[in-house]
Amino acid sequence: MGPRAVARRAHWWSTVHRVPVGVSGAGRAGAPGAPASTASGSWVVPGTTIPDPRRTVLVVEDEPSVAEAIAVLLRGDGFRVAVAATGTEGLEAFRARPPDLILLDLMLPGINGLEVCRAVRRTSTVPIIMVTARAGEAEKVVGLEAGADDYLTKPFSIAELRARIRALLRRTDPAG
Repeated sequence: MGPRAVARRAHWWSTVHRVPVGVSGAGRAGAPGAPASTASGSWVVPGTTIPDPRRTVLVVEDEPSVAEAIAVLLRGDGFRVAVAATGTEGLEAFRARPPDLILLDLMLPGINGLEVCRAVRRTSTVPIIMVTARAGEAEKVVGLEAGADDYLTKPFSIAELRARIRALLRRTDPAG
């Protein structure tokens, strides 16, 4: 799938899920409010910093369109991204190459997100953000008690997801 098709799908997903993508004029170079382009062609929203390109985010999400939209966004922000569609795949990816941050859906086939979170917490303090449609207070408390560092409900704002990722990575950055 080419870059334009991926961008269209990310835009479609954001429209369906009421998630704003970028800023007004995004995608048209020189448009008012359009983000600046880096040498690699990735978009950078004004007022944000480009993350360390060695940072890896593991996205564990069973809905392909959601996983792809998040992956496109994060890659555009300069992250390396690994995607897993099941809890088992997520744990395998985590063990094979520990990421700097995990975005974890709660409702996954096979091993659910809570069990994945608990398994990761037995061996690691990697930041985990639960990104799920389950918005009840009880679900949030259970997710945080299982070891998640943050909890974001779908649909969510791209700006809020970016801010939460940056905040957690700032706290875990060994350089301070």
